[in-house]
Amino acid sequence: MNNKERIILAQIQIDNLLTLTQDLKYQGFLSSHLLPVKYELQRQYQLLTNTKEETKIKKENNRL
Repeated sequence: MNNKERIILAQIQIDNLLTLTQDLKYQGFLSSHLLPVKYELQRQYQLLTNTKEETKIKKENNRL
């Protein structure tokens, strides 16, 4: 399993936790801790995908 797959699975788990905790008494408290993790995972996923695309573009530009 590569890092991209791990991040996708972690994002799914966070979404599941947010759904499961919707009706709990301290849902706001839990969300305030889970949402930063969700956004950090999105950021890391974006970094992985952008890095690969930028590398591909740079390689193509060097061939020209």
